[in-house]
Amino acid sequence: RLSALTGLFFLVILMVPCADAQVVPQPISIGATSILDASSGNVVRDASQPLSLGFNTPWNAIQGYTGPGNGIWDDNIWQVWPEVTDFLRTHFPGAVYRYSGGTVSDYFNWKQSIGPLSGRTEQWAGGWTGSEMVPKFGLDEFMDFVDEVKGTALITVNVSTMNAQDAANMVEYLNAENDGTHPWAALRAHSSYGNHADPYRVKIWELGNELDFAKDFKWTSSQYIDTIIPVIQAMRAVDPDILIIPHTASGSNLGSGTWYNWHRAILDEMQSDIDGMATHIYYDGNNVSAAKANNIYAITVSNDTLPNRVYLTEHARDIDWSTGEATDQTTWPRTTAMLGTLETADMLIGLASNHPIALAQWHSLSGTGPWRLFNSVDPVTGKYSNNFGIRPVAWMLALFHKSLPGRVVLQTNVTTPDNNAGYTGEYDVRGVVLREQVTNRYSVLYMNRHSGGHSVTVRMPADLAAGNYLARLEYVGGADMGQTGIQSAYLSVTVDSNHEFQFYANYSSCGVITILGENLVLNHSMEVNSNPDTPPNNWIAGGTATGPVEQSTDGAIDGNAFARLGQMNAPGTLT
Repeated sequence: RLSALTGLFFLVILMVPCADAQVVPQPISIGATSILDASSGNVVRDASQPLSLGFNTPWNAIQGYTGPGNGIWDDNIWQVWPEVTDFLRTHFPGAVYRYSGGTVSDYFNWKQSIGPLSGRTEQWAGGWTGSEMVPKFGLDEFMDFVDEVKGTALITVNVSTMNAQDAANMVEYLNAENDGTHPWAALRAHSSYGNHADPYRVKIWELGNELDFAKDFKWTSSQYIDTIIPVIQAMRAVDPDILIIPHTASGSNLGSGTWYNWHRAILDEMQSDIDGMATHIYYDGNNVSAAKANNIYAITVSNDTLPNRVYLTEHARDIDWSTGEATDQTTWPRTTAMLGTLETADMLIGLASNHPIALAQWHSLSGTGPWRLFNSVDPVTGKYSNNFGIRPVAWMLALFHKSLPGRVVLQTNVTTPDNNAGYTGEYDVRGVVLREQVTNRYSVLYMNRHSGGHSVTVRMPADLAAGNYLARLEYVGGADMGQTGIQSAYLSVTVDSNHEFQFYANYSSCGVITILGENLVLNHSMEVNSNPDTPPNNWIAGGTATGPVEQSTDGAIDGNAFARLGQMNAPGTLT
């Protein structure tokens, strides 16, 4: 007995990843059919190490400025467009929002973004115009926005044009108690400023933005380290519980020796003084595929940073700078159309297996430039309009946001055709198998970038017994190319004796299929291709049931509600 129990104990240990286990790339091989193989049951990300999603939130791009786009800020009601906040509150509870943004944060004077508008002064707004503006979407407006959408804040500290004392004052303004000993907290509580008596309690603080690359700085790693040491000390003196994350070299320098050397120098010098690293990775428009972006760059930072975690504070499909996309506004919507949606889904599926990655923030929540989640496209000009419209990538991010939390990620080996889909990654299908921590319910996160659909075989762990199951398929793409949001359908899935099942991945789509339960009934309204005048053809009872059956549903079968099954005029039990 002892030897048997010992063997079982070691088996369990091998299946659960150590928090500082090195990350390896997800295996992807080319084959005639699409196979997602999670039969080993090995866990590559535990539910205690979730991948959170969120958005880079530049103050200038929210507010808008003269030039392309006018932002998503409404002066009349002094807030972000209500349609945007409604969507984010509904679909992204708990998402993480980064302020004051990217490049613009290296110039941001937070002290000139608080209090009455009459007391605020113009500051560099950068972006696509290089203009200067008075911040209307200031620090307190941002914190009110985060509260409105039920999110979490991440602050990027200006370490380049402001000093350590300014950083400490900012921590005090946001996090200190208004107890009479913190003047900046008292200012926050004042009705003319934040009017917020309680601290905001911001947890994650990033130090600067791409200072190795920014045109006015181009710092060496030594310059950066020398600058942030006193900043860290000053900030921790105010709040020792905050998480402080320096940044890696810019994503624009991917593949160069300086990119690797930058973060390794920081980690060698001060790993015990920090709580992780922030990094930015762009892909596809720059000929760096999502697979390469994760397998080489994200995994490199993850393994170097262990046992701390990595915060991807910017990622998105890049524009092709070499072909003039930076100025050709008709190409900008590619970042948020199904092209960019599939590429971003591909990246997130890869990141799901990269357990040190704690956060992936899409760039960006804005109403200006090439990356716009909430601007429709003018059908005449092919450019973004200034009107509200939900882009396909927003729907995909919403679907993935609700599908990742509370899930264990299993090692999933991918076999996929390469049908010359015009993609540098050279594969059509990618996916990963998830298991819900509490219910052990399985789901599959997937994307199919090919213009044709694929039948996908999923090889599951042995604890998913053979049988007939009810599943829910939710996806973005296919025939509507993501324009109408998340499509949903219920279907029957048969798991065979080899613990395999198949599902159909629509062309140019990404989504999640969730196995809801075994031997459930699909009622008439849920069924596909069934005769509404006969008992549901998805009724399963081991092949032995006779007589009439009846089913009623409390709420929807959506994983959060439950179904009552009843039996009439028949003996025995119903499961």
